[in-house]
Amino acid sequence: KWAFASDGNATDVGNSTDGRSFASGHSSTTYGYVAGGQITSPTFTNIIDRFAYASDGNATDWADISEARARAVGISSATYSYSCGGWNPAQHWDIIDKFPFASQTNATDIGNLSNGPQRNGAGVSSTTHGYLCGLWGGGTIYNIIQKFSTTSDGNSSDIADLTLARYGSSGSQY
Repeated sequence: KWAFASDGNATDVGNSTDGRSFASGHSSTTYGYVAGGQITSPTFTNIIDRFAYASDGNATDWADISEARARAVGISSATYSYSCGGWNPAQHWDIIDKFPFASQTNATDIGNLSNGPQRNGAGVSSTTHGYLCGLWGGGTIYNIIQKFSTTSDGNSSDIADLTLARYGSSGSQY
């Protein structure tokens, strides 16, 4: 972790439940979440780790996303988190998984991405919608911006275009 209030290096304050890469990141006002990811090739996980902001310590196994996958896009609302798309060697996904911050409940598939299976995009969160930008899927690098509601379940829709096709970017939230 590192402080927003002053410049300085990050410090190691805890560990995840397992070493993994290409997981999706999510945040509530009090906890951080890490969903899915690749442990080693060819091992992928569906575990959602949770860690507290208020105290240092290791993450705990909080719940599961619906499929073991990596390179999904993480998006957060005030009450839910979303893990969108993803990949493992057996399959590419177009799912939008949703899990609540308030209870230790597994994620459920509540919708699909507009352009089929995709991964490696940037996730951007507003107070009412999630946005996915610049994804990779099926050998294509997309310039699309997809949007889905975080107040009701459903599919994403293609609403606009980036200036260039790209993937592997990072996002932010409101």
